[in-house]
Amino acid sequence: MKKRWARGEKAFAKINGKSIAAVVLDAADSSRGDYQQCKIRIAEENHLGGGMLTSVYPKPVQSYRLKSRATIIAELGEKEELL
Repeated sequence: MKKRWARGEKAFAKINGKSIAAVVLDAADSSRGDYQQCKIRIAEENHLGGGMLTSVYPKPVQSYRLKSRATIIAELGEKEELL
């Protein structure tokens, strides 16, 4: 298994061929232990009214479909960390 995901980590999730901003809510090893099943909250641009729409994705996403993300998205409850 490559990267282990933890609660609160920022990611891009590859869903239906699109890269969607997400934050990991929970991660558990698969039955074979070769990847994780991740529960995520996603944020997508609202094309009708502007801004962002957020929701919890209805199915677990496999960890190999996630890629680390550094950008901050306030709608996902993220805040800039001060050093």
